[in-house]
Amino acid sequence: MSPGSGKRKTWLNKVLDMYVACFSTSNDLLNQWQKYAGGGAGFAIGFDRRALERAIQSPKNRGRLAANTHLVAVRYSVDTQRRELRSTFDQCCAAISENSPPSDIKLCACEIVNALALHASLFKDPIFALEREWRIIIEALPGRSDLCFRSSADKVIPYMETANQKDGRLPVASITIGAAMDQEASVGGVRALLDAQGYGVVKISETKPLLSLTG
Repeated sequence: MSPGSGKRKTWLNKVLDMYVACFSTSNDLLNQWQKYAGGGAGFAIGFDRRALERAIQSPKNRGRLAANTHLVAVRYSVDTQRRELRSTFDQCCAAISENSPPSDIKLCACEIVNALALHASLFKDPIFALEREWRIIIEALPGRSDLCFRSSADKVIPYMETANQKDGRLPVASITIGAAMDQEASVGGVRALLDAQGYGVVKISETKPLLSLTG
């Protein structure tokens, strides 16, 4: 059964859903600790970028349609954002003319909408540039049967699983312990956890205590 079956078949049924996971190449930013780790009471997990990219590019083989998956750097420059959008429009519009059949025009419109959705997922305001963010972006047709769901404080959130390493382990390269943690005790606990799960060499580091984390 094809995606969108049971619905009115229009090009809008082919507009993609976007699923995003966010990362930062800065592992010790104050605002990140404050926003995501309870004022430093947490951990920052670092990944090997190339190994992570290899891991997510191979969809699990469950007889389902593969989703396009990307690991990309967020664009903060307004000039870069405009240039990429202009290039997308130019490429799509170059494929049609006044004499193009309606089916080609609808396909072009679909491609433009999907491209806009993808770019919206990797554009961010320049004020956040210090985060140096990368994102895993999954493009998928709506109505997939392989969606997973999790709950948050006020809503149900759909998500998609990416392919994992053959041994089931993520390509963890480092773990940074937050300043509000008992760092000396945490180092031993983290190392024991890594050893128990079969991880090899993973760098463990501690953040410097910062009054602004707790104050």
